[in-house]
Amino acid sequence: MLNLIIKIFLLVNICATVLSIFDIVFLMINSVNSLGAFLRQDALLNYACHLNSILILMLFLRASGQWSKMIGQMLMAVFLCGWFLSWLLFMPTHQFLDIESVRFCVYNFVPLIWHILQTFLWPFIAAVGMVIICFLVVYRWGRPLLSKVDQWLGGLPVKTFLRLGWLAVFFLALGLLGVQPQGHAANNEATTPQTAWWSSVWVYIHPADRVFVRSNLVYQQNKIISWPDFLAHQHKKFLEKPPVIVIVIESLRSDILKDNSVMPNLFKLSQEGVFFPNTFPASDETDYAWPAILSSQYPLRSAHHHYFPQQITYPRVLVYDVLKQFGYKTAIFSAQNELWGGMRNFLSTGNLDVFFDATSEKGGHYVNLKDPVFAQWIQNRLNAGKLDDAIVFQRAMDWIRGLKGDGFFLAINMQRPHFPYTWPDNYKPPFSPFKLNFQVVFGYYPRQKIFVMKNRYEDALSYADAQIGRLVQFLKEQGIYDQSLIAVVGDHGEAFYEKGVCCHANELFYEQTRVPLVIKTSGQRLKGEHKEFVQTIDIPPTVLGLLGINTHPAFAGDDVLGMNAKDMHPIFVTMHNPWKNEDALVIGQWKMLKDYGNGSMWLFDLAHDPKEEHNVISQYPRIAASLEEDIFSWHQSQLDYYADSDAQKKFYPPKVVKVNTNSL
Repeated sequence: MLNLIIKIFLLVNICATVLSIFDIVFLMINSVNSLGAFLRQDALLNYACHLNSILILMLFLRASGQWSKMIGQMLMAVFLCGWFLSWLLFMPTHQFLDIESVRFCVYNFVPLIWHILQTFLWPFIAAVGMVIICFLVVYRWGRPLLSKVDQWLGGLPVKTFLRLGWLAVFFLALGLLGVQPQGHAANNEATTPQTAWWSSVWVYIHPADRVFVRSNLVYQQNKIISWPDFLAHQHKKFLEKPPVIVIVIESLRSDILKDNSVMPNLFKLSQEGVFFPNTFPASDETDYAWPAILSSQYPLRSAHHHYFPQQITYPRVLVYDVLKQFGYKTAIFSAQNELWGGMRNFLSTGNLDVFFDATSEKGGHYVNLKDPVFAQWIQNRLNAGKLDDAIVFQRAMDWIRGLKGDGFFLAINMQRPHFPYTWPDNYKPPFSPFKLNFQVVFGYYPRQKIFVMKNRYEDALSYADAQIGRLVQFLKEQGIYDQSLIAVVGDHGEAFYEKGVCCHANELFYEQTRVPLVIKTSGQRLKGEHKEFVQTIDIPPTVLGLLGINTHPAFAGDDVLGMNAKDMHPIFVTMHNPWKNEDALVIGQWKMLKDYGNGSMWLFDLAHDPKEEHNVISQYPRIAASLEEDIFSWHQSQLDYYADSDAQKKFYPPKVVKVNTNSL
């Protein structure tokens, strides 16, 4: 049976090779530079990959001897499984398997299987059925052709195999030389699993050279300092220790606070404090965005998705690390499983008195049966799904009650508003219809059901708002509300097909990169709405500034309540996963978005187009070119630092301290 499969697969690759040859000839005929067309990666590499596949298949069919047969069977099993899995991955993602995808699949193998089975079960069954039918048809009516394959292979001398092998290697080398080392760019243009794989291999073994470009950005790298040195530079002795609470709400869009209809408690808090409606997250992926809020560091650390290792070698200072030096009690209470992406490794710096997440509680977890992709795996594999926000707030309030007046820092992560937007059975949602009587999965639901999903989103946020109301009432009962410094922010936004996609972690447009930031100051001495652009990494230095503490040199953000509003404040947003690799830069009224996968770029004039609906890159080519240089400069500065172990021993990550506005 295996030989039959291999023979049919061989015929498929032979046909594909012939088509690739026609593709190359067509390109050469229709191109002035025929050699350049011949060396085009998307044509030549396809041909080379198919030729190599033919060689592998033919060598296996001609193998003789027990060991060669055994080794050949193992290689063929890997080859066929990889080919099949690559097409399986292509179904939901439109990208073939490459090295970065393998890293993601290894790290998240079980949830990926859940995703395929839950989302594409019937298409998957249909695809398998079609494959079986095709094999049966070929086996029933293609026997003469298969027998000719046997005769042909049997008549080929060994020298022919060797020549074919060298020819395949030659064309593969030529094809790979045309691959540009830009991460997923090769995969986005690949038309076969083999092309995507070999392209990614070449990118890994032949990474892009470090390119130093002219830029309008001025960087500063602060030297690593000890805690005694940091404390010695404080202007005054720190006497008061007002409570500091940072609440991070999953997927909270800024436009939710346009009125008090969805989140009345948070809206009231925004009226009592400072409200920044134009806040940009550091990323639209939680495992990047959430740690960045507490560390004031950009999450771009490698050319591939960064999973926080157990032993982190680069320097990091989180806001509670600083407050711990001033006698604060510190705690994180999170509704999510912080093992995801290795976030626990990053957040655990040794300066937390309490680290509470979904794994800390035996009960109260929930998994939505309509979308059990990641939650089901985390519950079964990592011992916990997401935890109900009400339980998290209750545990946090119990902790505060036991402090007996000590100054404390508390960070709370809320998860009910995460897709598919849930709440407990005993909660009565205010917006309807909301029932999920149709197929949903992260990144997809029927467009005609957008109104239902928006209702669910607002219902989940309404439930989250009720927990904020509970906390505010509790703080008032404890007599510490007035002096408390409370910051509430979304980790990133959420899309509802406004620009062709839904959920998050797939595009850096307005809907996913604009969140509200509300800061109620101690004594409510500052109030008002600030419409200038800020970013979530500004929270730690701003909190320290309100407490009268000098910012830490490790922070990349700024004290937005202490800086001149006219200062040019560059903002960077990054997204890096197996399917999307994008950066966004905001300087003044301009936002540039760069997609490294397909090379697309967008330029938005936020002063006249705040929701980023019109790409004006062709109208302002000089500004676009300048901002593109700035994006590459910042991107490279981050990668260079995190690739330099010597620099990490002496300096904190580079920070942009000045922008040359002459070209803007």
